[in-house]
Amino acid sequence: MKVGVSAGKLPSRIGMPLSGYRPIRRSSAEHRPLYVRVTLFESGAGELFIAILIDALAVGKKWSEQMKGRIRRLFPDRRVYVAIASTHSHSSHVNALCGDEVVVLVFPDVFAAAGPDEEWSRAVLESVLKAFRSLDNLTAVRLYSRAVSGVGASRRERGTYMWLPLQVAQFICADHPPIVWANFPCHPTVLGRGHTWISPDLHGSAAQMLQERGYRVGGVWNGPAADISTRFTRRESSVGELERLSCRLAGHIGDLLNRRSWEREIRPSNLAACEWSYLLHPKLRPGKPPPDSAQSEDIMEGIRALSRVTLSSELLSVSIWKFDSWTIRWVPGELPLSAFLRDRMASTRFPADRWIIGYANDYPGYLMPEEDGSYESVMTLYNPKEIRRLIDELREPI
Repeated sequence: MKVGVSAGKLPSRIGMPLSGYRPIRRSSAEHRPLYVRVTLFESGAGELFIAILIDALAVGKKWSEQMKGRIRRLFPDRRVYVAIASTHSHSSHVNALCGDEVVVLVFPDVFAAAGPDEEWSRAVLESVLKAFRSLDNLTAVRLYSRAVSGVGASRRERGTYMWLPLQVAQFICADHPPIVWANFPCHPTVLGRGHTWISPDLHGSAAQMLQERGYRVGGVWNGPAADISTRFTRRESSVGELERLSCRLAGHIGDLLNRRSWEREIRPSNLAACEWSYLLHPKLRPGKPPPDSAQSEDIMEGIRALSRVTLSSELLSVSIWKFDSWTIRWVPGELPLSAFLRDRMASTRFPADRWIIGYANDYPGYLMPEEDGSYESVMTLYNPKEIRRLIDELREPI
């Protein structure tokens, strides 16, 4: 097997709308550049597996499928598998990567309705070709797992989920330094709605810090993060605080690698892909809340938004890649970490060889398995019973 990697800066412009909050903000400066990161694998049979991570709020199914088609046309004589994910930065201005998805109908003022930026699409294609040109023999994959603290925690209840599962993969190459992946579940919004600086936020900034330290970074991915954030770990919402928390996350990743105590080493002989599909039906549309409702303004805003649209059923597709014993599940939307952990205080470590990566290939919003009155469950668009079935199948190996 072979592996290659690339990291390319994405065009950004001052004055463009930023994603993720209402009302729409216009960018006034740049904290750090936005990146697309590509890791490309070639199997012994010549098949290509391409993992793409974009510093964006989300990628929609329509754009993802169009981009996958354009990538496959670059390699007409190969079988090509592509997974595209976002870091879920709310301070990126790539809203247009989601166009006619249901979540855009609910939040038209959060996702810009303009067509995808062709400059961004070209940057993705150029990065894919650059990764292909860098192919090197893959001699081993080393997998690490650890519970870490001080970056994120429960966004609902102070003092819970203070230790979060960090998974790291190191792709050992024959002629180049290793390629690093990390998977960390945390809503990345250190910067809040008052900030107008373009930024990759937590995961993208941590990746850049690792890159500045000499690592070849394929991606810092985001796992089940719907109920995890920096809300109770950040001191303030500022660029300085973002740098501090990103440095801490990058430090955890670097420390894990420096210890050289990997849990599993794979001599990859095969990489295979398959797909699961789940039909999710919309839950009942809520009625408009009474004027004197005691709900938070966020929940009130959400209920008002949901009451204005008619939702359709969604065919959710989970892509599965297997490096021998290592399984990666690419899942659209935001899953809750609490659905995968039995003990919210202690059992916060995932197996090194079972990864769940969220925000991948589509963005149907939150996927909460129960309706508990939280913002996340109120804003879940689909039937919790069907989401629970999805989570049960994902959780089986965990």
